[in-house]
Amino acid sequence: MIRGVLFAILLLAGVAAAAETVRLTEGDLELELDPRVAGRITSFRLRGGVNVLCSIATDKLPSPLPGLVCDKDHFLRLYGHVMWLGPQADWWQQQETEETAKARRYVWPPDPYWEFAEFTVVSREKGAIVLKSPHSPFSGVTMTKEIRLTPGGEAVLKTTIENTGSKPVKWGLWSNTRISGDAVVFALPQSQKELRFEFSTWESPRERPLMFDAGEGFIRLPASERQRIPDGGKLTGKLFVLPRKPVIAAFIGKTLFLKRTKAVAPTEIAPGHSQIELFGEKSNDPARSFYELEFHGEYAELVPGQSLSMEETWILRPARLPGDDRELQRFFDTL
Repeated sequence: MIRGVLFAILLLAGVAAAAETVRLTEGDLELELDPRVAGRITSFRLRGGVNVLCSIATDKLPSPLPGLVCDKDHFLRLYGHVMWLGPQADWWQQQETEETAKARRYVWPPDPYWEFAEFTVVSREKGAIVLKSPHSPFSGVTMTKEIRLTPGGEAVLKTTIENTGSKPVKWGLWSNTRISGDAVVFALPQSQKELRFEFSTWESPRERPLMFDAGEGFIRLPASERQRIPDGGKLTGKLFVLPRKPVIAAFIGKTLFLKRTKAVAPTEIAPGHSQIELFGEKSNDPARSFYELEFHGEYAELVPGQSLSMEETWILRPARLPGDDRELQRFFDTL
């Protein structure tokens, strides 16, 4: 009897550990995620290499975690990779629970269910996992994340939302991956006319626009010319890109991180957004400097019971930043 009780305790301890950080491995790829904070991906690396994601370490998570409410003034940034819904302008417009957020048309914070809700592990194998969220009363949907590492050296991420409410909602999936502010990021716009840059600040003159390069068929963030960061301030800005290829490339140290997805027509993206969006924030503190690599998927109305999915592929390769424009063009031709 005692042996049986001890075995049950050990089994429960194992389940509790699995519910904290989950590590997936396949070949040289390693990926870690945390079901406690919306299935957030906290680490992605080549075996023995550095983590290419910017994320709060699992052992640094506060206890308790933030509540599943609209807390505009005390949003906890945990970074890593998460999935949001677009458009941002509608984050609090398709619900009745948070009346102030709806009346004032808040565009921040995001739905806390996609940041802080505990996702249930539905199934798990060595290199694959499926997680499911509780129903969000703010977005009217349930989210399922399927993540698998392939023998070919790719991470395939599929996210599905299902309308589990009682009325229609209209959303598009929004992939948001945070990486180190030391990275150099590239995207391939259809033309320089298909770019939009936004800068906004509440702390001027301590904030300045983060500069970027618009080359022949590509954009680079940050600009190749070094930019001074204001004392005690930061550089910020966001690029909206209509891509000729739906791929983002980031050179992080000696590693190339590629994010790919399928092409989506501009008319099928949530209003106010582009299929690729790049946000940057750089300060003199490396720990507070990061980039967001974002994809937007198809935007659609979902009646109760209907679902919508988005898939992306991540790849890591040992690589160095190309040294000149000719080398860059050869690199872009391979994407």
